[in-house]
Amino acid sequence: MRHITQKLLLCAAAGALLIPSAVYAEHHGYMHFGEKYGPTLPTEIRNYENYEHREPCQFYKEVPLNTPKSIDRCKLEEDVQVSQRLYPVVASYTIYFDFDKSTIRQDQYATIERLMREVNTYQPLQVTVVGHADAAGDETYNKALSAKRADSVSKALTQRNIANFFLDEEARGESDLAIETPDGVKLAENRRVVIQFRR
Repeated sequence: MRHITQKLLLCAAAGALLIPSAVYAEHHGYMHFGEKYGPTLPTEIRNYENYEHREPCQFYKEVPLNTPKSIDRCKLEEDVQVSQRLYPVVASYTIYFDFDKSTIRQDQYATIERLMREVNTYQPLQVTVVGHADAAGDETYNKALSAKRADSVSKALTQRNIANFFLDEEARGESDLAIETPDGVKLAENRRVVIQFRR
């Protein structure tokens, strides 16, 4: 009887050791390789997975054949770069702001309404919102102010369902003036947010 009990305990222990391997493989997306490899990966793919990424992809360890995409770090990095790529501009709109303000002026809502009427014409895949400030004041302050302006416009667009598109927001402060001026100069044309449709 004791021998039977010991055998049952050994079988249970062996089963407990096998279950995590299958769960691990399923969690990491390897189970679709089951017909070819079973619940375990080939040594070269397992070694690749354990290879620590410390260098640019052009010098990265060669990817073994049939490596699951989920562990191909360079492929993942490439996919991220593609997803962040901006399309060409097909339409551009500018919203102007009062000095030291980030709220949208009432007279600027006409531009937003025109943008809304034309969104179906251009059918953008991306909408970029870039905030700017003039050269008056501190550079750090202007960067924060331009971010608030971009946020105000983004919220106005989101309320009008523009958020259904890829909405990219950026703040440039006084680094990209529409009209170049010396530092410290107030100029209405530079206090703006530029909205661009891209596809």
